[in-house]
Amino acid sequence: MIQFTPLKDFRSEELSSDYCVGLSYTARDQDKTLLALLPTWIDEGNVRLVTSDAPMETKVSGVGKVE
Repeated sequence: MIQFTPLKDFRSEELSSDYCVGLSYTARDQDKTLLALLPTWIDEGNVRLVTSDAPMETKVSGVGKVE
């Protein structure tokens, strides 16, 4: 499980999802496509990983399928 937060608002066409500044997200082990995209998003400056010294500000949950 990896937690991350966007550094800017952006849309992932691969996942048909929007990611918004001020929210935090969790990539679970079964979220293979999301996990594969995270290194690119980090390199592009879209997101940063949430670490123990940078706690999550907001938790969002939902129902759906992430591949």
